[in-house]
Amino acid sequence: MKKKLLQIISVAALLGCLLLAWLNFRGQISTPVLKLWFLLVSLVYFVAATSYVSRRA
Repeated sequence: MKKKLLQIISVAALLGCLLLAWLNFRGQISTPVLKLWFLLVSLVYFVAATSYVSRRA
């Protein structure tokens, strides 16, 4: 159960990064806002993905 939740969080964080990039490309968010949120979402991704890969089944 925890492994599946970590996998969902990892994929959602990756999609969030793509969404942030798209919003910046369209001019709906500024670059400093993009950098802050991209940093936070990336940290969530790396923590969740590392935990997902390193946990035993």
